[in-house]
Amino acid sequence: MEIRSSWKRTKISFDRVRLRSYVWGAVKKVLAVLCLVAAATGTPAATTNIGPWTPLFKGIEHTFVRVASTIPSEQQAINCLRIELTDPDISLFTTPHCTNCTRDTVNQNTSHFLETYGLQVAVNGNFYSPSDGNLGNPAEVFGLAISQGNLVSPQLLDDGEHSPMTVLLFTTNNGPTFIASNWPPVDTTGIDTAVGGNALLADGVDVAGNDDSDDPRTALGISQDKRYLFVMTVDGRNDGWSDGVTVFETAEWLAYFGAYNGVNLDGGGSTTMVMADCEGKAVRLNIPSYVLEQGRERRTGHNFGVYAKPLLSGIKDLAVKPGAVFGSALIMTQPGLVLPLLSIAMTGDLATLNWNGEGFTLQQTSDISSSNSWMDVPGPVNSSPAALTKTGTFFYRLRR
Repeated sequence: MEIRSSWKRTKISFDRVRLRSYVWGAVKKVLAVLCLVAAATGTPAATTNIGPWTPLFKGIEHTFVRVASTIPSEQQAINCLRIELTDPDISLFTTPHCTNCTRDTVNQNTSHFLETYGLQVAVNGNFYSPSDGNLGNPAEVFGLAISQGNLVSPQLLDDGEHSPMTVLLFTTNNGPTFIASNWPPVDTTGIDTAVGGNALLADGVDVAGNDDSDDPRTALGISQDKRYLFVMTVDGRNDGWSDGVTVFETAEWLAYFGAYNGVNLDGGGSTTMVMADCEGKAVRLNIPSYVLEQGRERRTGHNFGVYAKPLLSGIKDLAVKPGAVFGSALIMTQPGLVLPLLSIAMTGDLATLNWNGEGFTLQQTSDISSSNSWMDVPGPVNSSPAALTKTGTFFYRLRR
């Protein structure tokens, strides 16, 4: 859904997209549509397209926001995951401590992190040093970090140039605690997972500060009722796609998605969000600036991920349900391409499939265990929606 709107802009920072208090009432009324600020006297209007919350895994939903404008430095591309912390199958994980190293962890890019530990989604985490060390080389993590109850990095009063004093703590059952300023350090007995960075939101108030630099950003947030964890990335340094945002804007976007408290993690070239495909391989949901510059993801010293169950319980269960359909968008992303989201609705034997984006062809198979069994749906079918009548069990995906 798209809305164009215009009113007087006071300055180009987050007034171009900023959701101040006077905007919030209208935003909540239109729900999934955000109006962007544009000048009332001839300035080209910016448009914001906000996708629906789409399930990726059990307890994990995804949305994508695209801010398009003809105004220089006004483009934004935002991915956000909404994690159901009360789901018993959700489990959080961060880069573990390296026991035989001279530093806290070892460097690995976010995709490698997801694949190594069998996670379903992952983003880069705490600030660290050195930047982009060799794969497997020791790294120092800044701010408090705990992985599976084990201390990875302690809270220090002066810990690197970013001085990350804000922490998110999670118990083994995913109960979250937000500490805006972790000094003196809180007792972490019983804490299973901890990440640290800089405060963005504290009790619903934007406390991010006045850093006006537009950069790629990675952030985590917690809803007021502590039901949801929000994992957000904003692309940047990519002309014509996304220019990045300030930390203030980062906080406002996080609040828009539903966060009440939030923390800014390492960003810039580190900002990466990935999900696992059906084979456990990492698929990028965002377009990292480092990939554009260097042709690969940055090797970071700390990452954050989530374990979850698939949306459906498995092929064995599906086989006893005639007409059951499983959808998955198994394609690799590339610069300028956003992963399409394939959804399926069943009415008897009629399957209606919808997906976002253009240039995709629908494929099907009755045997998901064989990678060679995928075939184009006769036609071929390359536009959404597609209505198909099927009996038995079929699986669907998209190819570019």
